[in-house]
Amino acid sequence: MYPLRGWQKFIQSQSSLSTCTQRFDSCILHLLSYFNCFFNKMALDNKKNMMYIESSKAEKLEYANVCERLAMAQKLLGGAYSLLLLGLEVEDQHHMECGRSRVSKTYSDRSLFE
Repeated sequence: MYPLRGWQKFIQSQSSLSTCTQRFDSCILHLLSYFNCFFNKMALDNKKNMMYIESSKAEKLEYANVCERLAMAQKLLGGAYSLLLLGLEVEDQHHMECGRSRVSKTYSDRSLFE
């Protein structure tokens, strides 16, 4: 196999950087979705019931749907965040090279976390 030329290395680094930003964007979108679901649930929890009567079936169904969406948003956020932390497919930008080296590249990471 021939060694990579300068422009080939540049294109390869740009494609991995693009993958990294896509992962970051995905994580941010899932975080915003989670916050939206969380605040919707919080609004339903804090809704005042002036007459202290039992909630209707529609309200119970709405609350169950909000809780289900919150659980799904939390699961998706966890998956996106773990992919961002693990750095799969972006070994060049990841500080631990996805666990291949088993040590950190920088002294501060080594002294703080290992």
